[in-house]
Amino acid sequence: MQTTFSLFLPLVMVVMMLLLSLASHHGASATVLSQYENATVNAWYRGLSSDDQSALGWNISDSMCTYSGLQCNGNGEITNWVVTGLSDPLPAFLGNFTSVVFITAGGSSYVPIPDEIYTMTNLQTLYVIAAFGSASNATIPTEVGLLTNLKFFNILYNGMMGTIPTEVGLLTNLTSMSLLFNQLTGTIPTEFGKLSLLNNLALVNSQLSGTVPTEFSTASHLSSLGLDANQLTGTIPTEFGKNSHLTSLSMSHNQLVGTIPTQLANLTEFNYLDLSHNSLTGTYPSALFNPLIQNSVATLNNNNLYGPIPDLSNDLYGFTAHFASNPDMCIIPNAGYSGVSFDQSAPVCVYCIGEDPTTSTITATTTATAHVTTTITTTQASATITITTSGPPPPACTAVVSSYISNKCPGVLPTPA
Repeated sequence: MQTTFSLFLPLVMVVMMLLLSLASHHGASATVLSQYENATVNAWYRGLSSDDQSALGWNISDSMCTYSGLQCNGNGEITNWVVTGLSDPLPAFLGNFTSVVFITAGGSSYVPIPDEIYTMTNLQTLYVIAAFGSASNATIPTEVGLLTNLKFFNILYNGMMGTIPTEVGLLTNLTSMSLLFNQLTGTIPTEFGKLSLLNNLALVNSQLSGTVPTEFSTASHLSSLGLDANQLTGTIPTEFGKNSHLTSLSMSHNQLVGTIPTQLANLTEFNYLDLSHNSLTGTYPSALFNPLIQNSVATLNNNNLYGPIPDLSNDLYGFTAHFASNPDMCIIPNAGYSGVSFDQSAPVCVYCIGEDPTTSTITATTTATAHVTTTITTTQASATITITTSGPPPPACTAVVSSYISNKCPGVLPTPA
C-alpha cells in the first residue's frame, strides 16, 4: 500500500504543475487547487494501512469535502483537517494546502509534526494529542515564529523535547498555548510577555527550570497561567499583581521559595490559586480573593507556611482551601472552617495582634480560659505580651509562646516571666 502512494504522489505533483500553468490562462486556479488537494488526499488514503483506513472510514469519492473530519471552503479547498486515531495523522503535504486554518491530529502513540506544518502562515489552530506516555526526539523548531496567524497552539502528551524557542514571541495573534505532559527543558522564554492577546498559557508536566519570568506581567490579557510539575526555582514575581485579567495561577510541584505576594490581592477577577508542593514561607494573605467572586479556591498544602489557617467562610461564598502539611500553621479557636482542609493536629494559634515588635505592649487573645504571661525584649524597647489560649494550658505553653514569638515576630527575644 505504501508503494502505491509513493509512486502516485509524484505523478499528482506533475499533473498539478500542468494544471496550474493552464489555470493561469483560464482563471481557474481555485478549481485546480481543489483538484490537486483532492488527488493528494486520496493518494495518501490509499497508502494507509487497512487498519488506518478502517479508523477513518472514508468512502473515496470525487469530493474530499464529504470525508469525515475534513471541511472545505466555497472553492472546494480544505480549511479544516481533523484526523485522529492513526499512526501518522499529520501528513507533510498539508504544508502545501494554503487554505488550511484548523488542524487537529491525534495518534495512537507519538504524532510526528512535519517541518512543513511550521510554514503554514495562514494556520490559526494546531492541536496535536498523542497517547499518554509517548516519547520522541522531536522539538519545537524556531520556524514556529512563522505561524503569525496562529491563535491556538496545543501539543499534549507528545514527548516533545528541547527548549521552547524565543521565536514564540513572534506569535502576536496567539491567544492560547498548551504544552502539557511533554519533556521540554530549559527556561521559560521572557518573550511570552510580548504577546498582548495571550489569554491562556499552560506549560505543565515538563522539565522546565529557572525562575518564573517577571515579563508575564506585560502579557496584558493573560487570564490563566499553569506552570505545574516542572523544576522552577526562585520566588513568585510580585509583578503578577499587574495582570488585571488574571483569574487562575497554578504553579504546584516546583521548587519555589519566598512568600505569597500580597500584590495578588490587587486582582479583582482572581479566583483560583494552586501553589502546593513547593517550599513557600510566610503567612496566607487574607485579602487574596475578591468577596464578590464566588467559589474561590486556594490550594497551598505541602509548603512551609505559618500563622493562622484562615477561616473565610463568612467573607467568601463557597471558598475552598487546602492547607495540610504546613507544620507551622495553627487553628483559630472557634472558627467554622467551612470548606477548609488542614492538619487536625495543628496547634491552636498564639499570635501577635499587629505583629509589631516595636510597640510597648502586644496582646494576643483567643478565648479567656487560661493565661500565660511572658516578658519579651524587642530590639527597640521592652514589652509585655499576654497570651490567652482556649482550654487547659498546654504543658509547654511558655515554650510554645517563646518559639512562636521568636519565629513569627522578627526582632523579638522572649524571656519567660
